[in-house]
Amino acid sequence: MTDAPDFPEIEVATKALIAAIEAAARALPPGDGADALKAERRLVRRYRKAVEDINNGVWAAITQKQNSAREKKADGKRARVAAEHAAWMKEHAAWMAMTDEQKAAERARIDAIRESMRREAEERRLAEKENTTLESKIVSAGYKALAAKLHPDVGGSDDAMQRLNQARDKLKGKR
Repeated sequence: MTDAPDFPEIEVATKALIAAIEAAARALPPGDGADALKAERRLVRRYRKAVEDINNGVWAAITQKQNSAREKKADGKRARVAAEHAAWMKEHAAWMAMTDEQKAAERARIDAIRESMRREAEERRLAEKENTTLESKIVSAGYKALAAKLHPDVGGSDDAMQRLNQARDKLKGKR
């Protein structure tokens, strides 16, 4: 408990508890008679109650901290949603103020942007596919040429052929 720097009040309470227990222990009557046993039991009860109070304080402080963090996060989210809603309302008001011809022109502009983006994505996909196919053809052609020289059936070694196969697999991404 004393190593909880985020809760200085709990640390102070813990130190006070330890001091009180030490003082009460020094004040216990000597011997092992009935009075000493009662005093010792009373001390143990006080100790347990104090520890329980401190634990409750720790959990209350932790819960309060967690709730505070949750509230801050929720406040941020509420503010963001409110700002988005305000922006949408502004756009909606602008849209509602447009004439039918202006709305049609805006829809055509948005459709043109969407079509342009779709075309660009398709061109990128085709270019990537073409590059991949071209790379694959180059790797295959190089592999076949070297395999014709390095294969054990034509005088090459097993080791050289294994290294060639590993290189081909690495280039094709098989690893």
